[in-house]
Amino acid sequence: MTILAGLILITFGLAWLLESVQFVRQRRSLTWRMAVWPLLVAAGASIAVGIRPHFEDHRPEFEAIAQELLDESGSSERQDFSIGRFAIARAFESRHGEVHFIDAREPEILAEVGWVYSPGGEPRGRYGNYSAEHISGPWYRYTYTLA
Repeated sequence: MTILAGLILITFGLAWLLESVQFVRQRRSLTWRMAVWPLLVAAGASIAVGIRPHFEDHRPEFEAIAQELLDESGSSERQDFSIGRFAIARAFESRHGEVHFIDAREPEILAEVGWVYSPGGEPRGRYGNYSAEHISGPWYRYTYTLA
């Protein structure tokens, strides 16, 4: 979704640029008002994209989903959903009683980044390179690479 928004923004920017060049060629003058709206749009887009959400602001929603997954019988998971401004590619319960949330904003080919709800203490590693950093309570930020 972010890529699509970026492509739309680039398309509109190019259209504005072409219209401005045509205007300057016809009128032989440049006005300061031509730059105001694109600058405002660029500033707004930069702020919207640049401000990343904070985990602690949405921790209750993460915990509610983690509890739902733990309470379901058998293997449980959810795919492609959002928690606030966090895009979650997949959330699943591991066989160790932990719930992993894979961050969809961090696409990597042989790696995944996300959060793990581990009420039993430090999460157990999976095969490959697995590292977890404690956030608070039963929550950890993890990085997992297959290589």
